[in-house]
Amino acid sequence: MAIIHIHEQLKTMRNEDTKIITLYRGQKIGNEEIEKLRRNINGLISFNSFLSTSSDKEVAHMFGSCEGNEETNGQTSVVFEMKTACNLFSNISEVAEHPDEQEYLFLVGTTFKIVSVKKIERDRKNYWYVQLIDTTDDDLNDLKAIKQQLLERLAISKGPFKLTWGRFLYNVGEYDTAANHYEKWLKDLENIDDNELLATIHNDLGAIYYHKKAYAKSNEHHSSAFAQAQTAPFPLCHSVFYDNQGGTRMKLNEYAKAFDDFRRALGIEQRRRPINELNIGRILSNMGTICYHRRQYRMALRYFQQAFERQRRISLVKSDELAVTCNNLGNTYIKLKEFIQAEKFYSEAYKIARRLLPEGHEKVKSFENNWNESLKRLENMNANTNKKVPVKVLNPTERRNSNISISQIEIVT
Repeated sequence: MAIIHIHEQLKTMRNEDTKIITLYRGQKIGNEEIEKLRRNINGLISFNSFLSTSSDKEVAHMFGSCEGNEETNGQTSVVFEMKTACNLFSNISEVAEHPDEQEYLFLVGTTFKIVSVKKIERDRKNYWYVQLIDTTDDDLNDLKAIKQQLLERLAISKGPFKLTWGRFLYNVGEYDTAANHYEKWLKDLENIDDNELLATIHNDLGAIYYHKKAYAKSNEHHSSAFAQAQTAPFPLCHSVFYDNQGGTRMKLNEYAKAFDDFRRALGIEQRRRPINELNIGRILSNMGTICYHRRQYRMALRYFQQAFERQRRISLVKSDELAVTCNNLGNTYIKLKEFIQAEKFYSEAYKIARRLLPEGHEKVKSFENNWNESLKRLENMNANTNKKVPVKVLNPTERRNSNISISQIEIVT
C-alpha cells in the first residue's frame, strides 16, 4: 500500500534560519548498535526515515528511559545530541499531539558526523550520550541511493499539510491516530467541492484500514476514492488507486477483481516516464501472489521473478519489498518442491528484513521462521540421501539485537 510525498512538503515548513540549533532524541538501542557507533567516531550516520527529535533534553531523557535501569534485555539507554544548521528539519509542535514536547522532524536522508560516544551518569544511572553534527556531503553515492529509494516510495503528489501529517502518521504505523485524523478532516470537508482532495483522502483511509485489517471498510473507502476521482483531473497517479484497491480485494479473496486492478496499475506505471522500478516491482509481486493463491505456481514464479529483477535494480538499499518478493519466491519454490532454491530466497528475505526493519517486526520473525524451516528440510534431505546439500546453520550472532531500525540509522563507511 502506498504513502504519498511527505519529504517535499516538510521542506516547505522547515526553519529558514541558518543558526545552529541543538536537538535531542532519546531511546533504547541494542548493545551491538552502541559498539557500532563507538567504532565509527568521525564516521557518518544516516537517518534514512523521518526522525522525531525535541529541543528539550528532558523529553529525550524520558523517551530514552534514562531514569530507569541502565540495561534491559540487551537494550541500553541512549540520548542523541544533534547540532545542525542544515535546515533539514521542521518544527511540528503546533500540529503534534503533545505540543509541550517541542517536537522537530528531520527529513529523509539527513546525515550526521559522529563526534563522540560517551557513558554518562544521571541520578546514579548510566546511559550513553552520542554527540552528532550535521554534514551536507552530497557526493556520497550511498546516501543518494538511500534518499532516492525513499523519495520514489513517498513522492507521488502534493497537497496541504494535513495530508502530509496524516501520511506521516501512517508511515510510522500510527494507524488509529491517522484514521481519526482523516475521518475528522472528512467531516470538516463536507461542504467542500474538491474531488481530487476527497479522492486522495479516501484512498489514504483505504490504505490505513487495510493495515488495521478492516478490509471491508478499506474497500468502501477505495470505492469512494474512485467515485471522487471520476470527476477529478487525476494524472497517472491513478495507479496507486488501483494498486491499493487490488491489495484490499486480494485480502477479501476477490482474486479476479484484484488481478484486474493490478493489471490496470501495471499498465499505467509502464507508461510513466521515468519508469518507477519500485512501483512496477511491487505490482508484479502482487500479481504473483494472486497466482500463488490460485495455485498457479509456475505463473506465480514468473511474476515473482520479474518483480525480483525490477526490485534488485535499486542500488545499495535493498527494499523491504524486495524481502517480501524473496520470501514469495521461497514459498513458490517450496510448492514446486525445489527446496534448495527455496532456502536461497528465504535466506535473502530474512537478511534483507533484518537489516531494514525493527527487531521483533512481524516480517522479520516470519522470514526467519521460513528460513529455519527450509534449513531443517534440507537437513532431513541430507539424512535420507547420499548426496549432501550444503546447509548454513543460522548463527545467533547474525541476529541484530536492537530496536533501532537500519532503515532509520545506517553507519556509512
